[in-house]
Amino acid sequence: MAAPQRLHLDPAHHLTPLPDGSWRMTGSDPQFLVRGPFARGVWEWEFRAGVRAEMQGPAAQLYHAPDGRFGEGATVRFAPLPRDPEVCTIRFWLPYDAAVLRFDPADAPGTLVLGDVLARRRSRLGAAIEAFGRERRRHGIRGVTGWLRALASAIPRGPSAVRGCMVDLITAQDGPDTEAWIASTVAARADRYHARPEPGLLSLLSTVYDTPPVYLRELAASLRAQTWDDYEWILLDNGSRRSDTRAALAEIARDPRVKMFRAETNLGILGGMRRVLERAAGRYVLPVDSDDYLFPDALAIVAAVLQREGYPGVAYSDEDKLRDGRHVDPFVKPGWDPVFFRNCCYIAHLCAIRREDALRLGVYSDAGAEGCHDWDTFLRFQRAGLPPVHVPEILYSWRMHSGSTAANVDAKDYVINSQRHVLEHHLAQTGLSDRFSVVRSPFFPSSPDWWIRRSKTAPIPIAVVVRGERAVEVAYPAVRVVHAAATEPPVRAWQRAADGVTALVTVDSGVTPASDEWLWEMIGIKESFADAAIVGGRLVDQHRLLVENGRSADDPGYFGISLKQRTAERVPLQIALFDAAWLRAIDPAPFDALDLDALAGALAARAHADGMRVVSSPFIEANV
Repeated sequence: MAAPQRLHLDPAHHLTPLPDGSWRMTGSDPQFLVRGPFARGVWEWEFRAGVRAEMQGPAAQLYHAPDGRFGEGATVRFAPLPRDPEVCTIRFWLPYDAAVLRFDPADAPGTLVLGDVLARRRSRLGAAIEAFGRERRRHGIRGVTGWLRALASAIPRGPSAVRGCMVDLITAQDGPDTEAWIASTVAARADRYHARPEPGLLSLLSTVYDTPPVYLRELAASLRAQTWDDYEWILLDNGSRRSDTRAALAEIARDPRVKMFRAETNLGILGGMRRVLERAAGRYVLPVDSDDYLFPDALAIVAAVLQREGYPGVAYSDEDKLRDGRHVDPFVKPGWDPVFFRNCCYIAHLCAIRREDALRLGVYSDAGAEGCHDWDTFLRFQRAGLPPVHVPEILYSWRMHSGSTAANVDAKDYVINSQRHVLEHHLAQTGLSDRFSVVRSPFFPSSPDWWIRRSKTAPIPIAVVVRGERAVEVAYPAVRVVHAAATEPPVRAWQRAADGVTALVTVDSGVTPASDEWLWEMIGIKESFADAAIVGGRLVDQHRLLVENGRSADDPGYFGISLKQRTAERVPLQIALFDAAWLRAIDPAPFDALDLDALAGALAARAHADGMRVVSSPFIEANV
């Protein structure tokens, strides 16, 4: 075995050293650059580490690239580091020589203990022998036999397949079997959902174009394992050319619940989905990608929620991703939030869609929505007054591979144009296209994320109340500026200025708006969402940290939520907009003695109690 080498780690992003030698992770993307060089082969790192993060199970990840241009396509994911510091070992295969690697110890803010990292490059044979020993200790002869069978099945596919299978064995992480983990997940939530038998409730929809047979068979196996087995699967061979794909489809079609059709020429995503929708008979249709996976209780839980909620137009679940046979990146989604949804189609998997409404609303009919038919579908339901219901369970796994957008946002280059088209169509349908444009979000330059931006035209009359002695520049044409004494109770001052306007804006003279977008952004959100009682943003200190929680201002947060327009629990009132009618109706007396921070929480609670919305936007920013 080669002698270990001590690695040098340079903090590169979202990491601040603490006096005790640990690290504060100020965002969801903490990064170390690890200097090499690192030769191609099997590597083993050993170190003492502990992570206390603001989310459950933050994954550790290693990025490699021969030129240092790190991306999601060349990564290794590891199980979360332990909460309390202990010695950890990670193993990975490096497919080429690299001068530098990137190590992300977690994907959430928190604190990190990280000791010296000792690295060894292992021979493949020695590492394989040791891996067989670990497998035997963990699972006995059954585990070793399973790996031998996997190696035997790889032999007909050639030496590269055998080498890949060996690498999988060598780098397999300790922990529970995937099957055991899934079984325990299903058992833990079984008592929460009870569906009544209901024939004809669910139809699954899938289109297939040259999907690798191994993925097709895994999807089919997950459907055969469903605890709710009263469903039909409408399956379209959308012009597949691969003979092995067509053979796998023929096998799957032997299940009597499968209704398979074939298009001799590829109909595209929209054409294929419309074809299977029209052939479905279920009350609800559930689109399922042909390379993905459903948990065994997915359909049973969906059926139980549909019945319990009185058969809503749409229901959606939480999801995770499948990478190299492991479930990673659990996405525990927010409840229905039309503000966030206009920025991000977060509800896409797993969804149950009422079929008669889908046909009535013309889903899968707009050729411009080829790259985001799901977003187009749900926007149609939203405009029809049919908001979705959230199923708060992970039921669906989105497979990550080089041809999927789960792992590669460039896999479908038409997605960006398609999303822009769908959002622009939505603005036109909701009467907002004359004042809004759809632009790429500056916070996410490398991914298809959007900003529905209010143009600086057609201003509505507003009043701005400035608290404090310093003047605040207000670059907005239709404005009445009112100065309020710092000693006057804020709500009373705001109410006094709210007469005769639709919206009242407050600005503390101790803050400086970061750009001229803030007022237009507030007005745009209020125009878009009539139930918005309070609209605000964020306060940033001189270190570019958020005053609210000390996180980095560029931290996208959990699945990018922090850098998108969204419904929020509360917003800081140093820079905020109020619905003037709602504000005037409030009895100010209960709020007179509150400081500004307590007032922010109290007014937000009042808005929620009144059935109104509090909205936060990262484009409303002020420096303190």
